[in-house]
Amino acid sequence: MKEREGQKRGSRERFDWLAFLDKNKKRIKIFFLVLIILLLARSFYRSNLSFQEKEYTVTSPDIPNSFNGFTICQISDLHGHLFGGQGEKLLEAVEEKKPDIIVLTGDIISISVNEPAKEEKERLGHFLKALSNIAQTFFIPGNHELGMEEVFSPFFLSDLLKKAGITDLSNRTLPLLRGGKKIYISGLKEGRYFYLNSAVQTLPVHEFLERGRDEDFHILLAHNPFYWTEYKTWGADLTLSGHVHGGGIRLPLIGGVFSPEVAFFPKYDLGLYEDSPYTMVVSAGLGNSGLPFRLFNPEELVFVHLESKSIK
Repeated sequence: MKEREGQKRGSRERFDWLAFLDKNKKRIKIFFLVLIILLLARSFYRSNLSFQEKEYTVTSPDIPNSFNGFTICQISDLHGHLFGGQGEKLLEAVEEKKPDIIVLTGDIISISVNEPAKEEKERLGHFLKALSNIAQTFFIPGNHELGMEEVFSPFFLSDLLKKAGITDLSNRTLPLLRGGKKIYISGLKEGRYFYLNSAVQTLPVHEFLERGRDEDFHILLAHNPFYWTEYKTWGADLTLSGHVHGGGIRLPLIGGVFSPEVAFFPKYDLGLYEDSPYTMVVSAGLGNSGLPFRLFNPEELVFVHLESKSIK
C-alpha cells in the first residue's frame, strides 16, 4: 500500500514539474536569452577591452645553462591599442614579470592614409620609451608598418624607436650574452609582397637574413607565422610571431575562424607549435584591424621562458 502511495506521489511531482515548465515556457526562454547575451557581453569585454597574460616554457639542449629562466616578453599586433592613457596597465604587467628582453613582433600601429596626429605620436613614443626602460627592447615591422613605409618617407616610427632606445632588428642578427655564453636573436623584414600576394607559398628567408652560428640557439622574430616551414629550414630554434590575431573569432574544437587576409581557419592561429627541435609561439596580439572586434579570443601579453637542458 505504501509503495503505491509513493509511486502516485512521484507521478504527481513529475506532473507538477512538467506543468511548471509548460506554464513558464516564455520566462525560461527569456532567462536563457539573457544568459546568452551576458556571456557574449563578457566575452566581448575580455576579448576587446582587457588582456590576459599567457606564459610558455621552451626547453632545448642548445640553450646554455646561463640562459636557464631567461624570460622574453612578446608584444604583438597592438595596432595603437594601449589600453587607455599611455599604456600604464600594460607597462605594469610587463614590469611585474621582470623580463630579460622585450620583443615587438609587428603591427604596433595600423596602416592609414594619414600620418598619426602629434598627440598620438607622443603617446606611442612615451609608451615605447617606458618599455625600453624596463628591459632591452627589439622591434620588427609587420605588414602595417611595411604599408606605412610606402606611404610616408621618412617613416615616423623609425624616429620614435630611436628616441626610445629600441633596437630595430629588421633583417639583422645580434648576440644575446649571459654568463659568458651567447644565443642569437634575428628579425625578419620580408616585404609587403608576401602579405599581398596569396599565391606566394614560400619565403626565401636566407635572401633577407643571415644566420648566426649553427650550434647556437637562435630566436627569430617573424611577424607572419604562415612561413614556419621556411623559418625552420633557415634554422630558427624558436620563432615568435603574431599577425593572425588568434583568428578573430574562436570556436570550440575548431580554433580561429579568420586570418587578416580573410582566409578561413588559418593553420597557425594561436599558441605553441612544436616540431622537435623547433618551436613557434604565435601571439593573439593586443589589438584589432580589419575585423573590428574579437569573440571568445582574449587579447594577450605573452611571456616565453627558456629552460636549459644543456650540459654546457
